[in-house]
Amino acid sequence: MQVNFAVVSITRSASVSILKVLVIASVLGLWFYAWYRNDERRLKRDFAHLPPFDGPLENCLIRFPAGETKTDCVLGVNSEGLYLSSSAQAVQRNKWLTWRHPYYVLRTPLLIPWDRLQYSQAKFPLRDYVRFSVPSNNTTFFVPRPTAEVLLTRADRPLPLS
Repeated sequence: MQVNFAVVSITRSASVSILKVLVIASVLGLWFYAWYRNDERRLKRDFAHLPPFDGPLENCLIRFPAGETKTDCVLGVNSEGLYLSSSAQAVQRNKWLTWRHPYYVLRTPLLIPWDRLQYSQAKFPLRDYVRFSVPSNNTTFFVPRPTAEVLLTRADRPLPLS
């Protein structure tokens, strides 16, 4: 009888250890998946643009599909593509006052070439937005329609149908 109790207690402690390992591995796996699927990270990897942008910029809050909050950005266009960045003020506010400035910021400016970018009218629930997609790295973001119309007009690009 004592042998059976010893076997049961070893089995219980081993199952608790296995459960702990599975929980830790699951949490790490979910964290890695979220990091890997981060649209901002993939855009930065492929389209980082360090020289300053020479053109008019529009302030707006864009949305990434997986983001729980909006991203505070300045957007601009030229013949090369669409420029995205966050203003120095937004980066500074976000650095120290995260609880009072609940928006993400883009710390690295981006320039996405027109030939790598697709755009269309967004569907429900973001009907007041224009959907911008980069098929080469499977990234999508949404820009408010009034801002997108101004930018596309400046770039002499056709507006998406509403």
